[in-house]
Parts: sequence; structure tokens; C-alpha cells
Amino acid sequence: MTPFQLPFIVRNLLATTFLGLSLSLCLTPPPATAQVSAQWSDPVDVPPVLPGATLGGGVGYSLAIASTGRIYTFAMETPASGGIPASRLKYTDAPRASSPVWGNIPLPTSALGSGVSSPCIVIDADDNLHLAWYAPATRRIGHAIYLSTSGTWTDEQFLYTASASQPVKYMQVEVDRSGTIHFLWHEGDPDVSAASADVRYARRPSGSATFTVRSTPLNLTAALNAAFPLAHFGGCDGAALAVAWREETTPGGWDVKMNVSNDNGVTWRTTPLVVANGPGNQWDPSIVIDRHNIVHLTYPDKTGIVSVLHYLRFDDVPALFAQTATLAQPLSDRQLTPDGESHELPYSCYDFQRDIVWLSWKQRHIIESLGLRDDVLLVHALRKGEVVSETERLSDVRTSGENIRFPDFQAAPDGHVFFTYETGLDTHMKLMERLATPDPLALAPSLTASDSSSLEWAFPTEFAVSYQVESSDDLVTWTPVGDPFTGDGEDATVVQAITGQARSFLRLRSTRP
Repeated sequence: MTPFQLPFIVRNLLATTFLGLSLSLCLTPPPATAQVSAQWSDPVDVPPVLPGATLGGGVGYSLAIASTGRIYTFAMETPASGGIPASRLKYTDAPRASSPVWGNIPLPTSALGSGVSSPCIVIDADDNLHLAWYAPATRRIGHAIYLSTSGTWTDEQFLYTASASQPVKYMQVEVDRSGTIHFLWHEGDPDVSAASADVRYARRPSGSATFTVRSTPLNLTAALNAAFPLAHFGGCDGAALAVAWREETTPGGWDVKMNVSNDNGVTWRTTPLVVANGPGNQWDPSIVIDRHNIVHLTYPDKTGIVSVLHYLRFDDVPALFAQTATLAQPLSDRQLTPDGESHELPYSCYDFQRDIVWLSWKQRHIIESLGLRDDVLLVHALRKGEVVSETERLSDVRTSGENIRFPDFQAAPDGHVFFTYETGLDTHMKLMERLATPDPLALAPSLTASDSSSLEWAFPTEFAVSYQVESSDDLVTWTPVGDPFTGDGEDATVVQAITGQARSFLRLRSTRP
């Protein structure tokens, strides 16, 4: 024991307590009040353009957030008198106000002229908004870019025409950090036996003016149906890509499959990978590729009305691309929800600046005399997915038919997460915000005092978190010691000289940007 009193303190600033409660699937009414997380704001309505109209979401991803904080939402507006819904692209620059002011952006001419179905929007690294749509009248997929600097649309084009018997039923556009634009869709209808669905893919690299449509589907099999492909590429550079979908391998039996690319989508595996199969149905997956090229995949494993949600990570896409076996072996497989309940329809988003993966999903309740109701839960994963937070509950739906529909999540550049959705009763699109960003973890170091002149400790860092050694003589006033450094998600070692200090306390202060 040295004569110096030098306890080491790891400080987790503003530590967060997550409130979450999972309601079991039951045939009697649930408790009078569920614990809705205090981390989330009250919802505000996204207003329609026409008085008295209703504004609702869609299956495609409909929320995008620019680096300025501007929020874009895509919705379908139905006039009060009924009729054909009109497509609306809305935005607000003041999302944190109790009654934010919303503006409306007219759609590009080519989208207006042909109608819009299955819309999807995404922001690229230059804050330009990409709009994808399907024109049912001509069966064509369209793409246009809204330039944030000029407020104008450009690059309007149609990249694909579906057949009359196999129309496009779902679509998604993504832009990776290299500027490559990726399109995913399924062609055909998985609910119609005569119109089996296949997963399709197209890409346009940065600097190119045209899309290249892959001639064969990503599923590459004679499966009954391969439907609802999902991927999030906004946090990766495109060197490693992964797309997941649900595939009907036997009549009424669904598995989760995935295809991967290690050259920015130019080539894909000739045989897709099996992610999850077996008894029951492995259902609609959601997938995110982070800045480390780690694949984060969630899917529900359904048996009847009961389903549990799994969270898988894959850390070596080139190895997956090259392997001869068809079963994808995950780095980890974590069950996020308890047995005996019903959790499905996962949605994901990624905070690139803070390296945080957000995983959300629906909890389904079947209540006698009330019917089916859905609530939304979520967690966030830190340290490349090694650490998963407690579950947060965003809603506590009490009325049959009020279930939450068409949810979408996105993380703003400042770390706040936003959520849009509609309910089955009023079909109004609503916006919620997580009031605080997750705090850095308290990561216990291994402390070593090799002699009386210095202390050395090693600890795992978090990506983008700033660390600063501080000292104090009275545990009240703290003074920085040395220069701060930023974590990269790897282990770090800090050596601190203590020669000449009669009494001192040291701590390591961690701050998330």
C-alpha cells in the first residue's frame, strides 16, 4: 500500500434509469397502467394540408433527419370527404416545440403525374433527400433527389418497370456513406399464390447517372415467396452490405434469409444465407450495418400467437460472402423479449455520430373482448452491440383498434431519436422525441500500481465518447490532468504520474458528444 490515498472513480455522468414493463399476452384486461418511459415526449400531430383531412403513414420508411435538425416525413393525406389519398412530404425545423410549425414540399412532377405508392425517403451524407416511389399505373419505380441547398428536385428518373402479373409491392431506398444509392423491393405479392414474390436490387454508384438493376433476384431460389427486404446502409461505407428478408420455404412456413456483398453491391452470393429456420415462422427481419461493418439483425420467432424477438450480430461480411455453408453463424444471438408473449415487426435505426444501434418492435396484446392491440418497445445497443439497454416502452394502448401502425425511427445528428406513427382510431400521423441521449457507460478499469510513481489502468472505450482524467484534493473541485482523448470502441490504457502528491483523488470523466 502506497502512502498516497488514490481511489479511482469511473464517473457515468447523468446516469439514466430506464423504465420498462413487458405486458404478457393474456385473455384478460392488462393492468390499469403500464410504465411508459419518461424518456419520451408526449406525441404531437403532424398536421394535414387540407382542413379536416387525416394524415397517415405507410409501409415504406417515411422519416428522415438532416444534419441541421430538419425533420422530413412522408405521409398519405385523405380528404375529409374521402377519395384518393394525396402524397405529402412534410418538414419541420423546430421539432422540440410543443406545437412545431410544419411546411409542405411539393413532390417532383414525375411523382405527381403517376401517383405514388410504397413511398420511401432517406437522407444522404450531404443532407440531400432521396425519394423513391412506385407508380401503379405504369408499374415503374421512380427516384428523385431534393437538394437541401436550393430547395429543388433533381435527377427524376424511372429505374425499373415491373411486369403486369408481378407488380412491385414493397420498396426501400438507401444511400451509403460512399454516395452509392441502393434500391430494394419485392416483386410479386406474397399474399397471392399466383404472384409469388422475389427480392430485387438495383444500385447507382456515386458519380453515375444511371442505375444498374441486378438481373437475378437476391433470393436466387425457387422459393414460394421472398418478401419485404430490409437494410440500413446510411452508417456504413458500402464495403460490406447485407440484406435480409422473410422467405416462404414450405407452404405457410417462413424463414429469415440474408444475402451479402463485399464490393458495394456489385456482386452478391450465388446462394443466400439462412439466418433462422426451424419450427414455427421466422418472420420479418430488420437489419443495420454500422460504421465497423458489423451487421445487426433482429427478427421474431413465431409459434402461433406467441413470438420472441432475437438480436443477432455478424462481424465478418467477407467471410460470410466466401463461406460454402448456407447457415450464417452469428457473433452473438440475444433474446430481447421473454417467452410466452408476442413481439414482432422490428424496426431499427443507427446513430452514426455516437455509434448507437436502436432496436424497436411491436408488442402485440390479444385481450378478450378488446381484440388485437399493439404497443411499441425499444432498446439501444452500445459498444458494437455488446451491451443492450433496459427496454423502454413508448406507448400503452388501452382501446381496441387504437394500435400503433406504420412506425418509423431515426436518430438525429445530435443524438435525439424521433418516432413517427399513426393509430388505428384517428389515422393522424404523430411525432415523438426521446428527451435525452444515452449516457456513456461506466466501464470498470483494471487498476495497476507498479510503483509509487504512477498508476496504470486499462478499460474498454466507447466510440466517440470523450475521456478526461481529473484530480481533486477535496472531491468537490476537479481539475483536468493531461489531454482528453476520444474512444474508438477498443481497449485503452492510461498511465498517470502520482509523484509528489501528498493526497489526491483521481477520476475518469466520460462525455458523449
